[in-house]
Amino acid sequence: MKTLVSILVMTGLAVTLVAGTFSQGKPSASLFLAGNNYLAKIAPDGTQVHRWRGGNNNDAWMLPNGHLLIADGRAWEADEKGNCVWEYRSADQTGGGCYSAQRLPDGSTLIGENSTGRIFEVTPTGEQRNIIQV
Repeated sequence: MKTLVSILVMTGLAVTLVAGTFSQGKPSASLFLAGNNYLAKIAPDGTQVHRWRGGNNNDAWMLPNGHLLIADGRAWEADEKGNCVWEYRSADQTGGGCYSAQRLPDGSTLIGENSTGRIFEVTPTGEQRNIIQV
């Protein structure tokens, strides 16, 4: 049986998100870690495959194409080398800007903003739609 697991690991003052698929208590694929100032991909045997710079990571996802989707005040997608290939920045950075980003099946990105109190979608071309004021 395979189980998808996301765990928050607290060590001292650092919090790390660990996400992966486990079978019989062991990783069955690479793990993705998002910590303060870094993101990393770890092989099932525990070796570090890749490490990327990160900011104050609030939310991060490993996308099916191998890119990263990160929310750290802005929402942005990084390629395998850490280069920014897509970005959304809130016009108002008060309160931290973007705190959450999740890629949707149609290629749009669901964004949560601290600064405006909105949840909305941003299309690949930058159009904002389905805006909810919370």
